Amino acid sequence: MMTDVGNRALHILRDLRKAIKSLDGGIDAVDGKVDHGSADLRSRMDGPPQAINGESVPGRYAASEVEERLEAPRLRISKLARAT
Repeated sequence: MMTDVGNRALHILRDLRKAIKSLDGGIDAVDGKVDHGSADLRSRMDGPPQAINGESVPGRYAASEVEERLEAPRLRISKLARAT
């Protein structure tokens, strides 16, 4: 009779061990998702200051257009200065 109780206790402990290992794997998976999510949030938070500083792709195109517009009068002025 005592061996029956001991065997049942061992079975219960083995089942508990399996359940704990399963939970541990689930916790690791959730931990990885949290790490990935926090990295994603950090990258999103870094984005607005870059856009404000004109470091976005559309901002670069706009800045290059302004530079091109300013370059044309500079070239004309330098040509006039050389001609005189």
